[in-house]
Amino acid sequence: MKKQMSLIALVFAAQTVFATQNVDEILKAVEAKAAPPSERVNMQMVIQESDGMKKTRELTILRKNEKNSRALIRLHTPVELKGLSLLTVSSGTKEEQYLYLPSDKKSRRILGSGKKGKFLDSEIAYEDLAISTYKDFYNKITKDTGKEVTIESKAKPGSESSYGRIITWVSTPDYKIDRVDYYDKSGKLLKRADFKNYQKVGDKFWRARNVMVQNTQNKRKTQLIVHQVSLKNIDEDEVSLAALEE
Repeated sequence: MKKQMSLIALVFAAQTVFATQNVDEILKAVEAKAAPPSERVNMQMVIQESDGMKKTRELTILRKNEKNSRALIRLHTPVELKGLSLLTVSSGTKEEQYLYLPSDKKSRRILGSGKKGKFLDSEIAYEDLAISTYKDFYNKITKDTGKEVTIESKAKPGSESSYGRIITWVSTPDYKIDRVDYYDKSGKLLKRADFKNYQKVGDKFWRARNVMVQNTQNKRKTQLIVHQVSLKNIDEDEVSLAALEE
């Protein structure tokens, strides 16, 4: 498989007879429903600790999918974290991520094992925000009910991902992601992402307005609530390294 959406891309997201399709064709169809030329999303992130305590973040995500794919996530609240930003740039098989910390007033590239870290102390890892999350996985269809397809993705040898296996449920024929289960390298279920309340944006794109990510090992939760979506054009300089450090 050449490319598949990240968790964030799926948050932004979904008719052919499935019996004639292979896994790459299905995932390509899902991606087509999740990748408009430009997209601006305002959302809220709610992080819940195992003891029930919650903390909230407000953020904006800009995505441009023409030519090279780019995604810029910028944090607005809480005040002490305002301006923290993450830029992901994908060109062919090459992908890079840059994190900007206002306290340092400079950006740094995220490398190797750093992508396993948690974004904003949530249950979403930096690797979940990559544009081509599954490039280091072997993917196959394990079940097709006619209404839903189950896809198993196993990490390739030498993969730097923190996941050993990923299971994805895709509803048909609309190609919406229903659920994603992430397993650690030891084979234990690590976390589950449920996608709810899909709404149509524009003529052909679908967006899950509510995503709940639950870590089954530490009992923490992260909820993503989409408030507003715009498909108006985004200029290249709005999702650049210079924009990251503004």
